[in-house]
Amino acid sequence: MIEDRSDAIFESFEQDKMPVAEWDLQGLCDAVNRQFNTDMDVSYFSTPDLDAEKACNIILQKVMAKYGEQEAMIGEDEFRKLEKFIMLRTVDTLWKEHLLNMDHLKEGIGLRSYAQQNPLVIYKKEGYEMFQELIERIKGETLEILFRIQMVQPDDIQRMQRPRNENLILSRSNEADTREPVKRTEPKTGRNDSCPCGSGKKYKKCCGV
Repeated sequence: MIEDRSDAIFESFEQDKMPVAEWDLQGLCDAVNRQFNTDMDVSYFSTPDLDAEKACNIILQKVMAKYGEQEAMIGEDEFRKLEKFIMLRTVDTLWKEHLLNMDHLKEGIGLRSYAQQNPLVIYKKEGYEMFQELIERIKGETLEILFRIQMVQPDDIQRMQRPRNENLILSRSNEADTREPVKRTEPKTGRNDSCPCGSGKKYKKCCGV
């Protein structure tokens, strides 16, 4: 999978009629770094007699070295288990999405017959293309996760498991409220009494509405 993704990225920047030194090497490095979480830059291609084959091998060597670091950090046996887990989870997620997309394709394929196109032929062709895209996405997303996994230190675990009461924010102070209650100084106006505003109307039909 690493070789396939490395080759695919390399081919997307390859210019057959131009020397490698004139390619968009910075863009190539950026694409490699996004996929494999490396620190590659154009200086890696500063070698004599650089051609396409050498440039492709430089990328693959850099990526494999990074993957070796990931494996050494976690441990070979644990890393194999991790590879299987991430691969299966990625396949499961993307396969469900693919089936949904195929249903959408099937629902909309009938409209193609109005354009005098054979719906069955189009369904097979576009379905195959969608499946190929699925395979590439599985490779890309699986590798992206594996290349970014980091070990969690004990101090980090303790911070994540901080007691809940430390995260609570009280909306009021714990101190007793010493404010005196407000007392009414005048008698309450009844709804059928004359309104105190002086309008002559009953309170319920004036300010008491």
